[in-house]
This record gives sequence, structure tokens and C-alpha cells, in this order.
Amino acid sequence: MFSLAPLLLLLACDNNSELAQPATPPAPLEVSSATPAQVKLTGSLQVISIKNGTAPVAGTLQVLDGELALRDRDAWSGASGKVQIALTSFDSVNPLRDQRVRDILLQVPLHPTASFELTGVSGLPADGIAVGATGDGELSGQISLAGATQAVQVPVTIHRTGVEAWDVATAEPIGLSLRGFGLQNQVEALRVECAHESIDDVVKVGFQVTASAAQPAPPPPEEPPPAE
Repeated sequence: MFSLAPLLLLLACDNNSELAQPATPPAPLEVSSATPAQVKLTGSLQVISIKNGTAPVAGTLQVLDGELALRDRDAWSGASGKVQIALTSFDSVNPLRDQRVRDILLQVPLHPTASFELTGVSGLPADGIAVGATGDGELSGQISLAGATQAVQVPVTIHRTGVEAWDVATAEPIGLSLRGFGLQNQVEALRVECAHESIDDVVKVGFQVTASAAQPAPPPPEEPPPAE
């Protein structure tokens, strides 16, 4: 559901860089589920990296597409879902840094998205979350980035705002290893390009997403009858 991820490294540097070419949009997500209760996901991720030992750099990424399938709207038992994160949306309020992270670290032309696949939800109240109430739980899933995957456990707070509407946020950021995604060479190339002393392997990732019932597309307008 939440991909995280994404997931990603943020670094400041001042040199010039060749811009990446626009990537082809990914195919729409498909969620397999025995239940008709499906909701769409929108939101963003926050990532923090440490350079030169102590200097934090923060940025954001946007959810590109996501769906959540619920068999139990109250307790979220049997929940499954997928989320895609647009790596092209990486934004640290520094265009040069953003382009370097996309090109050198994430190789966006080859890997335009990261993804999170939800495999389970635990820890919520046994009787579920009533409308207007909040519950704490944990999401289990797989984060995929640059062709590699890491299993994660994500502590979350879920606030139910409607019968089929929830706000979901990380209770605390999770740590992701860039080496675990096979990005150690890209990290070193970025460090050299930016003339940093060091780049930490672990980045901290948090997110806020909204889950709400998908609205059906409006029917096409009727065509007027042909003139006689």
C-alpha cells in the first residue's frame, strides 16, 4: 500500500548534471482480492538522509497510483494492496540536488517508480476502528526499488474519517538500507560527484496517505439524435 520508499536518498551538491529524459508512465495497478471493498490511495512520503556524518537533508515523493482491498472495513483483516511512488517527483527544494539524486542514485530513466505491496495488517483493535476513532497497528509488506526488494514492518496510526475513508500515517519513520537495494555503487558515485565526505547507507522514510472509496467514472454524455 505504501511504498515506500521509496526508497530514496537526498543529497546537496552544486555541480552541473545532465538531465534525465522523461520516463514512460507505468501501467495501471491491479489488486487481486476476493472482496469488492476497494479504496484508492493518495498521499506523499518524506525521506531524510545524512551526509557528512551529521547533516540531514529532507525531501518528499508523491504517490503515483495505489489501491487497497479490504475484506473487513473495521479491523482491516485480510487487507492487501499496492502502491507506486513516482521517483520523478523527488523534491528537496533544490532542483540541482533533485536532478542528481534522480539521475545518479535512482537512475529514474531505467526505474521511474518504486513500489510497496501490502501483505498484512496487525495490532489494530479486535473490534476494529469506528468512524471518528483512531487505532495503532503495523503494516507488513515488500518495498521494491531499482529491481531489488526489502521486507518491512511499518508502525502506523490509522484515523477513520468515514465509512470508507481513512488517514494513515507512520507512527515513526522506518530505516531503509540503500545497500540492501544494491545501490552502494550509485551512492559512491553520488558522493564523489557532490564532493561529500560521506553518505549514510540508511535513509529514514515516513508517509501520510488518504484511503477512500474509489468513485466510479461518470457515464459519457449522450449524443444528440442525428438531425433529420
